[in-house]
Amino acid sequence: MSFLYEKVIAKALYTLDPETAHQVGLRGMGVLGACAPLRLLMERSLTPKGCRPIEAFGLKFPNHIGLAAGFDKDGIGWRGAAALGFGHVEVGTVTPLGQPGNPKPRMFRLPAQEALINRLGFNNEGLASFVAASYCALALMFCVHLLMIAGSGLNPLRYAQKIFPVLAFAFTSRSSAGAIPMSVQTQTLRLGTPEGIANFAASFGATIGQNGCAGIYPAMLAVMIAPTVGVDPFTIGFIAPLLAIITIGSVGVAGVGGGATFAALIVLSSMNLPVALAGLLISIEPLIDMGRTAINVSGSITAGTVTSRALGETDMAVFAADAELESDTERQSV
Repeated sequence: MSFLYEKVIAKALYTLDPETAHQVGLRGMGVLGACAPLRLLMERSLTPKGCRPIEAFGLKFPNHIGLAAGFDKDGIGWRGAAALGFGHVEVGTVTPLGQPGNPKPRMFRLPAQEALINRLGFNNEGLASFVAASYCALALMFCVHLLMIAGSGLNPLRYAQKIFPVLAFAFTSRSSAGAIPMSVQTQTLRLGTPEGIANFAASFGATIGQNGCAGIYPAMLAVMIAPTVGVDPFTIGFIAPLLAIITIGSVGVAGVGGGATFAALIVLSSMNLPVALAGLLISIEPLIDMGRTAINVSGSITAGTVTSRALGETDMAVFAADAELESDTERQSV
């Protein structure tokens, strides 16, 4: 393995400027980390021989050689780095807002000393990347909702058009509970769901099984924080209890702004993960909470719609019509 690195990989990287070579190596670690068979092969062939495990700060490390913070600032190659034989891998730095770092050039090779001068600074994508990842996950969950609607025999595009007003209200209000009246109106007046089913789905959906606040968000936090305590979040031993805890813990989470934080605390403490790290996301919490709330409401409406269809009680004439929602004032005037 050392022969391959010295004769091929190192020579190829030396043809690039230091920072480009650094990025290529980092991306390569990301690919290595994503390929389980290759990662396992590297772990077995590169594990240092004769190194004894050590304990420090309440943690047990396979050996005393670690990769310090600053190499992988955005945490994209940590799994690959761990496969290279390091006893521990520290990732970061991540700041609330993305930063470009110091002016280039900022990395310099010292071939004679086999060393490198690093003056990168705090260049990183910031927590905005977590916001983007959160919205990608929420978008996927919304697609799952639409697939369920399509599976029930309804037009998913028409369905999405009809529920858009209540989702927009949930997005701006950040309150699943506050969206209950509008959710019930949407289901009964625009989707043809009986009032009993609509009331049940909207009220229970605001406190039980919230897809965004009690499901996706705590899961993402757990997966993000687990590596900081030496836990691989992509093993069945981690994922299975995480799913069970999220399912049970989602019962009774308040459908109000900030409810996701309490759901995250339940999951992190139950998984024996440090809850203090969740505080790092407080600054961007409102940005994510808007999307989470919209998905919560979408989930409750989907549940009511699918249930109504399964029971054969959906009024298809209402679903096919273009009725608009009426405010309380409008209904009283009538």
